[in-house]
Amino acid sequence: MFDIGWSELLIIAVVTIIVIGPKELPRVLRNLGRAVGAVRRTANDFRHQVEEALRESELEDLRKEFEGAQAANPLRGVEHGIGGSLEPVGSEAEPAPKPSPKRARKPAAGKTASRGKSAPAKSKSAKAAAKGAPSGRKSAAAKAPRKGG
Repeated sequence: MFDIGWSELLIIAVVTIIVIGPKELPRVLRNLGRAVGAVRRTANDFRHQVEEALRESELEDLRKEFEGAQAANPLRGVEHGIGGSLEPVGSEAEPAPKPSPKRARKPAAGKTASRGKSAPAKSKSAKAAAKGAPSGRKSAAAKAPRKGG
């Protein structure tokens, strides 16, 4: 397509130095770089606008396709056909029977019913004392120093 090799670049550089001169070359290259940057920005803006237009057209096509699929829905016709022949269920239906109240169970021997309230939880030491096992804590007598040792 458009192929420039190193030999062509060298010839362009030599001709540019001869025509423009070494004194003006930095200013010319700076202006050339700014112009190339402006052209690139314009090309990018144009490309972004084209991509946005394509995205919008694709969204419009998808919206039309979705509306077409809704209009061509075979279940929609069935729904309308069945809907006219059915009678409302609420007018003829009997109300559901109410559940019978639960009977209160009698507590087993030695136990009492708590009526929704639970007894406060016992601590580990209280449970151990109730079982007769030694607790993790030493009593005051055990802490006292022994005499005559």
